[in-house]
This record gives sequence, C-alpha cells and structure tokens, in this order.
Amino acid sequence: MTDQSMSDYLAIAIIALEGRFPGASDVETFWNNVCSGSCGIRRLDSDALDAVGVPGEVRSDPNFVPIAANPADIDLFDAEFFDIGARETQAMDPQHRLLLEVARDVLDRAGHGGSQRSAEVGAFFGLPVSQYLLHNLISQPEVMRSLGDDYTVFGNHGSYAATRIAHRLNLCGPVMAVDTACSSSLVTLHLACKALLNFECDMALAGGVQVNMPQHSGYLHTQGSFRSPDGQVRAFDAEARGTVFASGAG
Repeated sequence: MTDQSMSDYLAIAIIALEGRFPGASDVETFWNNVCSGSCGIRRLDSDALDAVGVPGEVRSDPNFVPIAANPADIDLFDAEFFDIGARETQAMDPQHRLLLEVARDVLDRAGHGGSQRSAEVGAFFGLPVSQYLLHNLISQPEVMRSLGDDYTVFGNHGSYAATRIAHRLNLCGPVMAVDTACSSSLVTLHLACKALLNFECDMALAGGVQVNMPQHSGYLHTQGSFRSPDGQVRAFDAEARGTVFASGAG
C-alpha cells in the first residue's frame, strides 16, 4: 500500500456539526461569539433568583456568585415530534432530551434526515450523572411512585441515552454511552473514528451533553476550589482564577 493510499484509507470527513451552548443556539452563533469575544455567561438579577427560590441568606453570602451559563429553551422539548409519551417525557433527564434534539439536527445537517436510512450510523455519547434525578425527582416521592422504577431508571441512567437515540432515530450502527469524567466527549470522538476505520459503520455521531440543575441559581465559591470566584473564565490568562460549570450539548 502506498503512502497516498494509506492516507486515503485513514481519512475521515467531518460533514456536520451542531450544538446548543450558553448564548448560542447553534454552532454558527457559537463561533461568532468566540470570534467577537462575546460571553454566554449571564449575571442573575433578583427576579431570576426569586423564581428558583434562592434563599436570602445565600444571596447575602459574600462568596455567592449569581451567574447562569445555560442554553435557551432547554425546557421546550417537543415530545410529540419524537413520538414520546407524557409519562416517559416526565421521567427523562433533560440531558437525554437535549442530546436527542441535537443528534436529530446534526443528521439533518449531514443530509441524512428521515427515518429511512440506508447507511449504518453509529452513535457514541458522553453524559454525566443526572442532576434532574438528584435535585428534582428524588425530592418528589409521589412523582417517583407515579412514574415507577422502570421509567425513572431508563430516563435518567446515562447508559440508556445512546440506545434511546439510536431507537428514536433509527440508527443501526454500534452504539455506546461513554463516561470518563471530563474527557467523555473527547473519548466519544476517538471511539467514533475507530468504528469508522474498522468499517463498523458508514457514519458516526459523537458528542456529549451536560445540563446543570437547578438552573439559574448561581453557586457559592469556596476558597481554593476550581470554581471562578467572580463568574468569569479567563482561559490561558495570568489572571485566571477558576472555571464555570456550564450546560450545553454538541
């Protein structure tokens, strides 16, 4: 095999990108924000903090950082479009919902929309533990009882997100949920490339999601922690003092 033919054999084309980010509903807006230096992190006013019930003693703490870094309209999931019933939707972690929306949109961008697909498409997704389960469902035992164990587990365990997406979008290639902490999305890219090079599929989706709960509530900075004390991220800067945990998917 010549060097050129080997190069062609190893070539992988990125044919579509899609995402939802703080201050950006798609990748084009995100890139424009990066180029212009626009920040998607918002400072929360009293009305926003009232809406989610942040106590007065928390707000008055000098270490309280009233910021939010979330994509818009996370709560507007169109369950009917995906043929998902009300009970299943209520039990679903918003991370599963957002990832399903973005996966569907990126297939459209790739010119591979619709339910009848001839190519075998793989899917490799990374997502963390469900904060929706920890901060919402568990605090409402009557809701948990009405949903039942099966819906609750299937809707919030990360292992089921990739298989649900494959089922709903009729993807017939290899499917895997990935959880390697902060490197999860990078590992999905590695696995997707290996699957393509090994001819396990004709096309592969790779990406990740995180939705922090509760939204729009700010956080308390702890001295010495990796959260920014002022809600600003200064990457590769001598003035860098920490990071902000944002929500989004790509």
